[in-house]
Amino acid sequence: MLPVTVDTLLQGGIIETERIEFKRSWNPEKVLHTICAFANDIGDVGGGYIVIGVEEDEGRSGEVVGVRKAEIPEIEKDLIRCCNMIEPRYVPQFNEVECDGKTLIVIWAFSDISRPFKCPVSIGSNKKSNGERAYYIRRASHTVRANHDEEIRLGWLSSKVTFDDLINGQGTVDDVRLPLLEEYLARVGSGLAGKGKGLQELLTSMRLVRGPRENIKPLNIALMMFNDRPENFFPYARIELVVKSDPAGNDMRERICSGPVDWQLRCALEFLRNNVVEESVRKVDGRAEAERVFNYPFEAVEEALVNAVYHKDYQIHEPVTVTILPDSLEILSFPGPDPSIPDEAVSDLNMKSTYCRNKRLGDFLKEERLAEGRNTGMGKIVQAVERNGSELPEYITDANRTFLRVVFPIHPRFMNGGIAETSRRSRKRSQEEMESMKDEILDMLANRGAMSMKEIYTAFGYSTVTSGFRRCIVDLMDEGLVEYVYPESPRSSRQKLRLSVRRRIP
Repeated sequence: MLPVTVDTLLQGGIIETERIEFKRSWNPEKVLHTICAFANDIGDVGGGYIVIGVEEDEGRSGEVVGVRKAEIPEIEKDLIRCCNMIEPRYVPQFNEVECDGKTLIVIWAFSDISRPFKCPVSIGSNKKSNGERAYYIRRASHTVRANHDEEIRLGWLSSKVTFDDLINGQGTVDDVRLPLLEEYLARVGSGLAGKGKGLQELLTSMRLVRGPRENIKPLNIALMMFNDRPENFFPYARIELVVKSDPAGNDMRERICSGPVDWQLRCALEFLRNNVVEESVRKVDGRAEAERVFNYPFEAVEEALVNAVYHKDYQIHEPVTVTILPDSLEILSFPGPDPSIPDEAVSDLNMKSTYCRNKRLGDFLKEERLAEGRNTGMGKIVQAVERNGSELPEYITDANRTFLRVVFPIHPRFMNGGIAETSRRSRKRSQEEMESMKDEILDMLANRGAMSMKEIYTAFGYSTVTSGFRRCIVDLMDEGLVEYVYPESPRSSRQKLRLSVRRRIP
């Protein structure tokens, strides 16, 4: 069964056009090449769908002509014969569906960790190869033969199985909750919804389990999305929201959003929309419409938070933290941007990554319209901020890209009068407190020697790393006063901090 409805495929929007190919009729050679291209998934977008019985119209669905039911058994046999020519062996999912009173064939060719795949360049009437084989990929909405550089990239991708697509050895199929799974399928309008299928049958159809028949195991993504307590498998896999009326945190409210990852996002976004985002309306002389701005453009904050959850490394036991201060909103996540992205691209808000940490999670979030693919997030953030007349956010990370902090300044209109003066005093007090904290950290390391991050923040009375504390550590390292004990392994569980040589030697 398909994870999406045929209407979704025909209407477009949720599934990008490069992930769908329409064929008026069965064409084994072209279908074989496209299956191979979707399975290779050079764009890391999750494979794609071939819809047979629909006229193609400039990459989109055209007239629905259908397929004669009498032809379908022979087409399915022909498909299997063709797929036996793919190396290594690969068989997509064959589906017979109804649309507008006509029968269509939908072939779901999902990305596979056994890639790269190659197939015959041409097949004769007996469906045997003429000897020449090639790798095929998708370029936009077209299937093409891969060139030399693209073949190298396919080989590189074959070694990059994302964490969310790995088997979770601690979990069992029973750890996946059927009601959560069914609720998700109904929410996205999947063809699997309401079919009365059992848990394991659904998990198999959605490629959420893997392993030998006698020891089927859930993938990480299954436990991220369809378990009540993902933190049992991925510690601190949650979103923490902290509202501070002053930077020191003397008056503070907290909200922890836990549960399935998509629930966390909806919970956090609802809190921000209802409790943080405010609108200012000002009447302008000579204009019928009032001027409306927000303290923080919700669309930009939403995109940044979704990105933080989407690109988080779930092997790092730290939550995604949203801190709301009197004059800014900060989103802290781990780790930082892909090291292949230049520093100037980070500071210029022009980040485009060639690698996705959680491809399967991204597919699920896209189905729920919580995320978008194709590196469009930064553009949406910049556009939303500029429309609102706000300052651009600041993206802050360290040299080792161990974290990313996104800082949204409050809109200037919310800084007028007493608010501005209070905020200036708060910023000054905050800077003084930061300098005091840095001095205390240096004294602590001088007196006690090397200490882990946890030992230091626990000594300050914190239960977890705060954005202010982490900023102090980053500043001290940037100033060359503090260094890692194991600089070659910045994320090691044994990692500690110590005074740098410069600080130790007067």
